[in-house]
Amino acid sequence: MKRIFFFFLSTFFAVSLSAQTIIDELQRDVPSAGVIRVNASPEINQLIGRKSASAFLEEYIKVSGFRVQVFAGNEQRTSKAEALKKQELINEMFPDVPTYVMYNAPYWRLRVGDFRSREEAFLLMKQITQDLPALKKESYIVKDEVRVSVDK
Repeated sequence: MKRIFFFFLSTFFAVSLSAQTIIDELQRDVPSAGVIRVNASPEINQLIGRKSASAFLEEYIKVSGFRVQVFAGNEQRTSKAEALKKQELINEMFPDVPTYVMYNAPYWRLRVGDFRSREEAFLLMKQITQDLPALKKESYIVKDEVRVSVDK
C-alpha cells in the first residue's frame, strides 16, 4: 500500500520537479515515521520530470453535443464506399471540420462536426447544403457524443 502511495506521490511531483529533487524529497529521514530509500536506475531518473509524448498531443474530452449527419445507408455492397466518397468530398470543401464514418449494423453513417449547440450544427448544415445541394435531402442534425478539445 505504501508503495502505491509513494508511486502516485512521485508521479504527481514529477511534473513540476526535477528528477534529483524528487528522489531527494522521497529519501529524507523523518523522525518516528521510518526511512525511505529509492533505488532507481539512471534511466528512470532521466525519465522523471520529462513531459511524455502524449503531453504534446492535443487532448479531448467527450461530451453530449451535436453533429450533422449527411449520409446513412444500409446497402450491403455500396454503402461503405458511398460514405467514404462523401467523406472525401466534404473533407475537400471543409478541411477544418472533422468527419466520422461509422458502422452500426446494418447502417453506414457519415457525420460531420463536433458542436456543443444545435445552432452551431445548423450553421454547418446550412453551409453544406448550399455548397453540396445533392446532400440536402439526407442532411439533418443528430445528438451525439462529441469531442471537445481541452485547453492546456
